[in-house]
Amino acid sequence: MTIYKTIAILSKNPNQPISGGLGDYDDVIVHVFIILSKNPNQSISGWFEDYADVIVPDYADVVVHVSIILSKNPNRPISGGFEDYDDVIVHVFIILSKNLNQPINPDNLQVGMTFPTKDVAMQCVKEYHMHNSTSFVVAHSDSTRWIVHCKNKNCMWRCRILNGKKSNIWKITKLEGPHTCSSTMVSQDHQQLSSAVICESILQMVTADPTISVSVLIAHIRSRYTYTTTYRKTWIAKQQAIDRIYGTVTDIEVGPFIEDGQRVPSKAVFHRLFWSFQPCIRGFDHCKLVVSVDGTWLYGKYCGTLLMAIAQDGNGHTIPIAYAIVEGETSDGWFFFLSRLRMFVTPQPNLCLISDRHESIKSDVRRVNNNWHHVFCVRHISQNFMRTFKNGLMKDLVTNMGYAMTQPSITYFRRQISDWSQDAVKWLDDIPKEQWLQAYDEGRRWGHMTTNLSECMNNVLKGTHNLPISSLVQATYYKVSAKFEERGTHAQAMMTSGLIYSNTIIQNLNKERAMSNSHEVVIHNRAHSIFTVKELVRPPSGRTVGTFKVDLDKRWCDCGEFQALHYPCSHVIAACSFIHRDYMMYVSSKYTLQCIFDVYKEEFPAIPLQSYWPEYNGIELCHNPAMRRDPKGRPQSTRIHTEMDQREKNTHPKRCGLCRNEGHSKNKCPYRPDAPNRN
Repeated sequence: MTIYKTIAILSKNPNQPISGGLGDYDDVIVHVFIILSKNPNQSISGWFEDYADVIVPDYADVVVHVSIILSKNPNRPISGGFEDYDDVIVHVFIILSKNLNQPINPDNLQVGMTFPTKDVAMQCVKEYHMHNSTSFVVAHSDSTRWIVHCKNKNCMWRCRILNGKKSNIWKITKLEGPHTCSSTMVSQDHQQLSSAVICESILQMVTADPTISVSVLIAHIRSRYTYTTTYRKTWIAKQQAIDRIYGTVTDIEVGPFIEDGQRVPSKAVFHRLFWSFQPCIRGFDHCKLVVSVDGTWLYGKYCGTLLMAIAQDGNGHTIPIAYAIVEGETSDGWFFFLSRLRMFVTPQPNLCLISDRHESIKSDVRRVNNNWHHVFCVRHISQNFMRTFKNGLMKDLVTNMGYAMTQPSITYFRRQISDWSQDAVKWLDDIPKEQWLQAYDEGRRWGHMTTNLSECMNNVLKGTHNLPISSLVQATYYKVSAKFEERGTHAQAMMTSGLIYSNTIIQNLNKERAMSNSHEVVIHNRAHSIFTVKELVRPPSGRTVGTFKVDLDKRWCDCGEFQALHYPCSHVIAACSFIHRDYMMYVSSKYTLQCIFDVYKEEFPAIPLQSYWPEYNGIELCHNPAMRRDPKGRPQSTRIHTEMDQREKNTHPKRCGLCRNEGHSKNKCPYRPDAPNRN
């Protein structure tokens, strides 16, 4: 007899057969003690030992019709007869859920044990042998019988499990033994610890987190079975679990399906897929008008490339607004993605699109929309420069040239490159200035000089790149939905507390205001709009002190930060403070909490149980066999490092963070307030 303490679902109509989902019942969930009786129609009375009960493996999800006893004190152990309790006896439907924390007792193998399915019976026998460090081989297996015996011919252990014709329950009818053999080999693995057994064990873990690492699963197997399985076997088991959880890959954009040389009208082959979510589309109206696009490989069962478009809110948070799965970064693939991005997600004029210098992207942007301001990633330009000229020092100058906010700074870096190679300067001049130099982009980039927005999202979705396409779409939905709820709640709470601007912009403005205290301001017109601001202290960036022109009406400062970042620099703050004007009026509305909250205002709806979905009567979608990946070996899951990832030694001398002098750090600076007196 086995007594289970579990969560039961009690149907108000126990005579109604179970059909459909649990949502069909107005049920009550209670904590109960359960006794599984072989005869659910038999009324319970007398003592527990009057019943021969069914032993159900802890890992089998089964729906059974049973009699249960509801104890008024669920924390009180059951002992003695029923009369010891003032309990209610009811006849109910109950679902026994898997309990990974309570492993099957391997000593429970005995004649008369019953199992709901053949797979459960096989799982129980395998765990019995793994616990006892023995092995078996299958002598016979079909739909009605499963007969096994010990792998050692000198051992007399035998087991026969049969399927009852009426009850459809598998039962141990013969068990000879115990094992008289002993293993002479010391192994970390076990023959019965197959990928199918591991799949059953890790199924709930993969269901909870499809991106869980294989090393974590190996540790789980080691703690449960005391065996250390191989990486490959665990990886295969994880793929089997994903297939069981998410089912067959279903794809969207289709091509003709050819069978025996004839086109089949009722079937189609997957080609490409584009998707976006309505809350992201509406939220983009309140984001910066900057979109970063990039692609990353899929490394699951099928080849392909995942293309993404990423935006950013006023608090510096990235938002994926569109995705596509295509055959690769081809011209047709990028046109498919960009055309639908323009049509469904980003119809706004004067949009700034950041990408690498891929020829397919450049040509397709011109085909899709000439009103987009297409700019290039500075890191990719530096990478291309490094491949051509093989000079790390000049590569750093190219990067600094792209980030420079003033045209004189660009001239300075260009002169240094010109002294080294005229060919390098000619190579850079072939790229339009407004497409890679920040000083010439008129503030369209909002300070974003690279495609790091997309690279960050690639890292977030890295663990989902091996999922089937349908589950990849599902993963993006739930990940973005969780972020929308979290960020929307945070922005609303900050507004409720009386704040107006985001933490990011407040922190940046505090730094600029602190530097403005050391500036000297001169007014040049009666309208109090044009100023000259002179720096008296060297700025933390390390550049030399200078004098800058500020024009508040044109929102211009010679340092370039005011135009590029869309909030006041230290020179603008100094000028506003000199004439007693609120400098916050020059902060872009994109940085306000109200605008940030509007990004996440629309919530993602909950997806109902699949059985409630409307019936699909369309064409049958099939995978493209040509996109099938070579099954040999484990797919590459880490990015390939290129010239972009090479780091050169810093040739510039380190300066103190306080006095900006060389030869010491700020911790040993003699000008620190708490520094000891020196002679």
